[in-house]
Amino acid sequence: GTLSELDTAWRRTEGRSPVNTFMTAEDWQRALTAAGIRITHAHQFPLFQYYPTVRALLRGLKAIGAAESVHKPAGLWGRRHLQELEAAMESFRTAQGLPLRYEVLHLRGYRS
Repeated sequence: GTLSELDTAWRRTEGRSPVNTFMTAEDWQRALTAAGIRITHAHQFPLFQYYPTVRALLRGLKAIGAAESVHKPAGLWGRRHLQELEAAMESFRTAQGLPLRYEVLHLRGYRS
């Protein structure tokens, strides 16, 4: 799902993650159907952005306003935490860099 690599890396280092939880495609479809929307088309696909470092990845999230979390980590976040997150994210590195995944959902429909 959205930000899944970052979420996994956080869980490896902290045992929990400050990454927000996002609704699934099925959740969206159920909610819209319950609101009287008849869905005629649904298409979901991953969109990746790649970064050279974890710091650049985190700056990218902050730049789009996605750095706020409802699951705030407790205490101060220092150099050790960043180094642990960097090490955990390295397992996801590709030739393009460190991935930041967004699950994109396109829905089309009308009110019935």
